[in-house]
Amino acid sequence: MFNIIGKRKFYFIFSGALTLIGIVFFFVFGINWGIDFKGGTLWELKFPSGVDNTAIKEFWPTLNLGDVSVRESEGNKMLQFRSLEQGEYDIALASLKQKFGGVEEISYETIGPTIGEEIKGKAYLTIVLSSIAIILYIAWAFRKVSQPVSSWRFGVVAIVALVHDLLVMLTVFVVLGKFLGVAIDSFFITAILTVLGYSVNDTIVIFDRIRERLKLKAEEPFEMLVNKSVNKTITRSLVTGMNAILVLFALFLFGGASIHWFMLAMLIGIITGTYSSIFIASPLLVVWYNFSRKRG
Repeated sequence: MFNIIGKRKFYFIFSGALTLIGIVFFFVFGINWGIDFKGGTLWELKFPSGVDNTAIKEFWPTLNLGDVSVRESEGNKMLQFRSLEQGEYDIALASLKQKFGGVEEISYETIGPTIGEEIKGKAYLTIVLSSIAIILYIAWAFRKVSQPVSSWRFGVVAIVALVHDLLVMLTVFVVLGKFLGVAIDSFFITAILTVLGYSVNDTIVIFDRIRERLKLKAEEPFEMLVNKSVNKTITRSLVTGMNAILVLFALFLFGGASIHWFMLAMLIGIITGTYSSIFIASPLLVVWYNFSRKRG
C-alpha cells in the first residue's frame, strides 16, 4: 500500500508552484480572449501558396485597421482583428487580393463588443453556479457523514481541487495565447465545464469509499482511513483517466484544426483532474481535519 496521504507536502508544493506560475503568467501575459468574449472579427482566407503569416502581418498596417493576429487553420489563414464597417471590409478584401493575388474568402464572422461582454459574463456565471451546485450536491450526498468531518467540507475540498484544475488549464492557454495566438473562446469554456464534471465525479468516487470506511471502521485513525480509501480506488481512477487521455490525444493529433485546441484543453483538464482527485482533494481533507483537531 502506498503512503499517498503521508507525502501530501510534495503534492501541495508541486501544485502550489504551478498555481503561482499561473498567476504570474496571468498578470504578465494576460488572457487572449476570442471574439466570442471581446468582440471583433474572425476572417478565414485562403492565400496562394508561399504567402506566410509574417507577410500578412507586415502588410496589414497599411490598411489602418488596428492590430491583427494570424494563425494557420487547415491550410488557410485565420485573421482576428477589430470589427469593420462595410466600407472597410470591401477595401481590406480588395487590397489583400491586389497585394497577394488569388485570395479567397472562406468565412467572415463578426461579434460586437457589447455582445462579447455579455457572453463573457454568462460564462463566468455558468462556472460559478456550477461550482455552487457541486458543493450543494456533495453536501447532500454526504449528509449522513457528520464525524469526524462534516458533509459540506467534502464539497468545499472538491471545489478547491476543481479550482486547481481550472488554473492549470488557464495557465497553459495563457502561454499559448502569448506565443501562438491561441484564443480562449466558448470551446474553452465548454472544456472547463466538461472537466469540472469529470473531475468531481472522480473525486466523489474516492470520497464515497471514505464514507463507507467511516461506517465500517470509525475507530480507525482518519489519515490512515483516507489513505486506504485512496489506495482502493487509485487503480480505477488511473485506468479511467488513461482511457480518456488516449482518446483525447488521438483526437488532438488527428481530429482537425477546428477542434485542435479544444481537444488540448480537454486533455490537460483530464490529466489535472485525475491528479487532483487523488493527490489534492483527499490529502486536503486530512489537512483540514488535523487543523480542526488542533484548534479543539
